[in-house]
Amino acid sequence: MSKRKLLTLLHGLINISTTNKTLFLIILIIGIYEVLTELSWFKNSIKIVLICIIVGIVFSDLIPINNFYSAVYNTAWFFATAAFILILIKILYYFEHKSQNYKIRF
Repeated sequence: MSKRKLLTLLHGLINISTTNKTLFLIILIIGIYEVLTELSWFKNSIKIVLICIIVGIVFSDLIPINNFYSAVYNTAWFFATAAFILILIKILYYFEHKSQNYKIRF
C-alpha cells in the first residue's frame, strides 16, 4: 500500500467536528492555567501562545503549508497537556500547604 493511499485512508477517519470540540477544551485548559499564574513574563508568553493557536486555526486555510491545521492542533495538545500537569501541581501544592497549616491528626 502506498503512502499516499494510506494517508487518504487515515484522513477519512478524522472527524473535524470532534477536533473542534476538543480544540475548545484545549484552549480552555490553557486559558485556566493563564488565569492561575501570577503576572510575569511567563503569563505574557502564555497569552502569546493562545493568540498564535487561535489565529493559526482560524487562518489555517489561507496558509499554503501542508497539514498546517494538524500542526497547530498538535502543538495546542502539547501545551494543554503541559498546562494540565502544571495545574495539578498547583492544586497539590495548595492542598499540601493547607494541610500543614491545620496539622490534621489521625
